[in-house]
Amino acid sequence: MKHVAVSDAEAVELGYDAPEIRRRMAREIDAPLAWRDRRPGGEAAQGYDVNTRIEAEVSSGGFVSVAPDPKYCDGTSCRLEDREEPLEQSECSSYLEAPIVVTFRTLDGAVSGTAQGKALQWHPDETGLPSWFPGSAVTDLRDVVGTLRLSSSDTRKRALRGYLAVTLTFDFTALEK
Repeated sequence: MKHVAVSDAEAVELGYDAPEIRRRMAREIDAPLAWRDRRPGGEAAQGYDVNTRIEAEVSSGGFVSVAPDPKYCDGTSCRLEDREEPLEQSECSSYLEAPIVVTFRTLDGAVSGTAQGKALQWHPDETGLPSWFPGSAVTDLRDVVGTLRLSSSDTRKRALRGYLAVTLTFDFTALEK
């Protein structure tokens, strides 16, 4: 796949609705949040309310167009650098990528921080692809502040490590314009 930085105007020339994508991503978020422990038999964390709210703000950077690279695609199949077997070119979907920064906090004070990642928008002319676009951002727990405390009764574990992931869906069909 070929990655090329593009301006908003160039993204529009490629068939993407760049102004609408920017508008959808720039939303502030205020939503209910229910904490869940996904570890079977996991030890309870401390310093949070099971039901709270999360507030977040999403900002985005420049766009990158990602498309099948003519060097590796012959119009029928594509040979990707990290795969031994070629793919049908129809499986190599073009998309627009934007780096995102998510600044968040929970109203219970458990966590507050900034996560970085990216959002993707598949090319609108390619069939069978959704009108929504996903975004995900991650931060190291060491960079998150708040009252949330994770601990382990296993004395062999001197320090806990982990990450906090934020997954977003910017839906063109469900949100009012």
